[in-house]
Amino acid sequence: MFVPVLFGQVDAIALLRQSVENYDRDWRAGLNWAFTETDISQSGGDKDVSITEVIPIAGAPYDRVIEKNSRKLTGDDARREQEKFEKTCREREKQTPAERAALMRKMETQRAFAHDVPLAYDAKLLGEDTVDGRPAWVLELTPRADYQPSSMKTAMFRHISAKLWIDKQDVRWAKAQAHVIDTISIGWVMARIGPGADITFEQTRVSDGLWLPKKICIQGVAKIFLVHDKDLNETITFSGFHQGDQAPVLTAQGGASKPPVETLR
Repeated sequence: MFVPVLFGQVDAIALLRQSVENYDRDWRAGLNWAFTETDISQSGGDKDVSITEVIPIAGAPYDRVIEKNSRKLTGDDARREQEKFEKTCREREKQTPAERAALMRKMETQRAFAHDVPLAYDAKLLGEDTVDGRPAWVLELTPRADYQPSSMKTAMFRHISAKLWIDKQDVRWAKAQAHVIDTISIGWVMARIGPGADITFEQTRVSDGLWLPKKICIQGVAKIFLVHDKDLNETITFSGFHQGDQAPVLTAQGGASKPPVETLR
């Protein structure tokens, strides 16, 4: 993998930009991978576990709930979830190329905020480290005072500092730590996360050159509906990655093709 170098030293901002491009490339490739998502949240002594199977259907992910509120779906709940899944399969099989392309554009729009990361931050190379036995560069990201957000989502970058561990071989995010330095709003100000909250994001190499999410940890305090304070202690893990061999792949033009079979060992 090409590494950007300026005057004999690693160019931190160019390295950041390349890692974001690779992150986007992996997201697209990951649309055809299935996995299990386990969400564990704890607050006030209560623990809630939700398990979801994320399945690619016609090149777009579908979340199939397996366990909710720490209880596996049974009876009518399981039947309704199965009916919902079968209905989605039928609907996506009937999608026209234009409908598939529209769905892809919608998904791209939802995550377009990531493209602003190189614009929103000053990047400084702190040194080197290892993550899961793999060499990585460590970058410190500081919000730029002159950054002009392009959306409500990107506005949060002004209130978050971060540290990135970028895999040397693949130039991918092996780990990211975000620290909230000022209150950020989520969900149209219905919830706000206060200063001091920490978010850790880890990725894993599931095949040659392809990295997908491994774990997300969130700790802090949120104000719900701007009134109720709630401790945040949530861990989301992603496991059991395997590439789908039935659903057609969604392309930028809305067409479809069969992906090869590949399973994470």
